[in-house]
Amino acid sequence: MSTIISSVDFSESSLNAARYAAALAASIEANLILVNVVQFPAAVAEAAVSEQTYEEMVSLAQHDLENVAGELANRVNHSISIAADVLEGTVDYQIEVIAEKYKPFSIVMGIRSGRNFERFLAGSHALFALRHSHYPILIIPEGCLFNGFKNIGLATDLNHVKEEPVESVRRHMSAFNATLHVVHVSKNINKAISEEASEPISLANQLSGFKPKFYYVKNENISEGLREFCQLHNLDLLIIIPKEHGLLDLFSEKHSSRIATHMKIPVLAIPPQLLHQTSDYTIM
Repeated sequence: MSTIISSVDFSESSLNAARYAAALAASIEANLILVNVVQFPAAVAEAAVSEQTYEEMVSLAQHDLENVAGELANRVNHSISIAADVLEGTVDYQIEVIAEKYKPFSIVMGIRSGRNFERFLAGSHALFALRHSHYPILIIPEGCLFNGFKNIGLATDLNHVKEEPVESVRRHMSAFNATLHVVHVSKNINKAISEEASEPISLANQLSGFKPKFYYVKNENISEGLREFCQLHNLDLLIIIPKEHGLLDLFSEKHSSRIATHMKIPVLAIPPQLLHQTSDYTIM
């Protein structure tokens, strides 16, 4: 049975993401692990946290996280196993440690919007996970509810698709009875078609079992082009494969405000590193 990890810091955005994760886990009969990380006193030295106070913080976090787990269990009629793990250390490190242990189907994290979204996202744990995690990261926009996946988009830059973790894309598609829409957004469509003619064929062959539909979208702004495409085709989920210089820029400070304002659906980031990993986090 697969596992979904949900990072919870008790903010409303993370609690909403946990509710989304529970509904998702129930839909694919996966285990759910809620994770809260209490930082070491050294990491918050300016607060002058005593050892006793720190222990009380850990105990309170465990109590609150178990309450969240209980509420989620009720929401899904106790149909899945929901665990509550409070870890100590730094969020970024501990999330990756527990991911290495369970090799999750996905790690679910919430993001919040607002006037200071750019500064928040630029230094957020979600962005760090997108850049460094070796496992799929599912980013849930504030207020987003799980209603199943009927239409899933896969954004591609059509650059060396044989080096992309298509097996992980297939694994996620296999969990849902959804139509797959593969989209390439470019400033120059004719150039993209002529120079990268073999890439769509390669990708189509790798995803042939899902009968993908391919689209070329002309737009000067990639994030704006994707936003319009998601709306036009009523997508429930957008899959991206972050690269050092490419679609990960959608989550840079430059693009984040536009994403926060317009992207209303979850984004699943599948890291290229999964290309070289064994498939021991399969479904069921």
